[in-house]
Amino acid sequence: MILKYFHYLFYLSVLGSMRDPFHLQWHITNLCNLHCEHCYQDDFSTKRDLDWSGLRKISDNLLNTIKEWDQKVCIHVTGGEPY
Repeated sequence: MILKYFHYLFYLSVLGSMRDPFHLQWHITNLCNLHCEHCYQDDFSTKRDLDWSGLRKISDNLLNTIKEWDQKVCIHVTGGEPY
């Protein structure tokens, strides 16, 4: 399912006009103790977070797909407060 979504986004970027890097924003965790007023989060728990093996599986699939497409990628890792 996720891979099909990446394919869709990739083809949109290619058909859109240019071969700029493929941009991906990856929200890896909801865990945060700051609860900033400007934040769009409403769930600050880890109940929907993936474990390390899940994160690794997705990152491996993503990187293999980007290599297969011979595409540059810009990955923005976001989410939560890491400390």
